[in-house]
Amino acid sequence: MKQNKKQINKSINFVPEFMLKQKQAVKRMFLVAVGTVILTVSSFGIYYVPELKIFSLTEKIQNLDREIEFFKDVEDLYNKLNTTKERLEKKKKIIQEISKDEFDIIAVMNKVVSATPQGVEISYINFNDKLAVSLSYTINNPIEANTLVDNLNKLNIFEQVEMPTIPIVDKKTDISFKLKLRDSKLRNN
Repeated sequence: MKQNKKQINKSINFVPEFMLKQKQAVKRMFLVAVGTVILTVSSFGIYYVPELKIFSLTEKIQNLDREIEFFKDVEDLYNKLNTTKERLEKKKKIIQEISKDEFDIIAVMNKVVSATPQGVEISYINFNDKLAVSLSYTINNPIEANTLVDNLNKLNIFEQVEMPTIPIVDKKTDISFKLKLRDSKLRNN
């Protein structure tokens, strides 16, 4: 025998229908509230994340500007020190060259300056090889030239100094001498 069973699938809901509708409305409001919060947070994120990035980059740029300014001062100091170093190296090289010379250039220069009469200007001093010295002066009159030649001869460090040919007028005139050292005391050994 077959049994015909009818299954009745009825549910009984003891909650009144208006409460069910109210529950669904609360659920929808909750979803709307959550959606609104998500939308608001996203909107603020979309707006403020770039603003925060801009603020962060602006701060980094300002820090870099301060560092650049600091290093600019350091670079200026470096350039000044490097220029000073180059000058000192040139002086050192000149002093080394002078010390290799056959005679004491400084002593000769001091003696030449001491023999120069007041009012006479030394225009040029050149120390050539083989103990030769070239001198140029600017004189105001022939008397100064005569005094200069006498003073150079009195130094007794050069071979005989001869009076160059000069015009006999009272005006500035250039005179030159090519002299040879004879004093062995001034020679570097």
